Amino acid sequence: PNTHRLVTSNLARAAAALVFSLDYRLAPENPAPAALEDAIQAYRQLAKRFGDKNIIVAGDSAGAGLALALLFTLRDEGAEQPAGGLLFCPWGDLELTGESIKRNRDLEPTLKRENLALCAEYYAADMDLSDPLLSPIHGNYADLAPLYIQAAGKDLLLDDARLISQAARKAGNAIKIDVFADMFHAFQVAPHLVPEGQKAIVLAGAWAKTQFD
Repeated sequence: PNTHRLVTSNLARAAAALVFSLDYRLAPENPAPAALEDAIQAYRQLAKRFGDKNIIVAGDSAGAGLALALLFTLRDEGAEQPAGGLLFCPWGDLELTGESIKRNRDLEPTLKRENLALCAEYYAADMDLSDPLLSPIHGNYADLAPLYIQAAGKDLLLDDARLISQAARKAGNAIKIDVFADMFHAFQVAPHLVPEGQKAIVLAGAWAKTQFD
């Protein structure tokens, strides 16, 4: 909630909506599935208060992967889906198999493969890295809420976003993806530093409004 206040406040303004930022448990002290358990509990409380179709689940990077894990879980439990899922530069493959990890290694300023691998190990703990609740590129996208992905062309995880988009489209899910060619990982959290970040937030807010309508 504190580190992402700039993006959440801007998103609230762009979407003309309330934003709830969850302080979920973090690894390595609390590895998976702790964060997902917290997300499920929070979502159920929000849904009871506001209604599922008045909620959009959103996240950036690993948080976007968590948002997808939440959508998968709700669907598999037979619960109602929210109005949509908003994914900023999603980390969808904790096994780090995407070709963009090699292709963009000299272009991406904020991520290194070695650091990602360590984070994946801390987060997964005893779970298999290929589990769809950890690596949503392997997930079933049938009957999910509509998704909007914003990806960055220089991101090590660019291929994760594309694979998620392809899987969703193949499953017949409503999916929109925008790739900001010259941007870096999670650029949306820095709208005060790059104009593309502000543009991305405006586009995300506009998309959210269409889902609420």
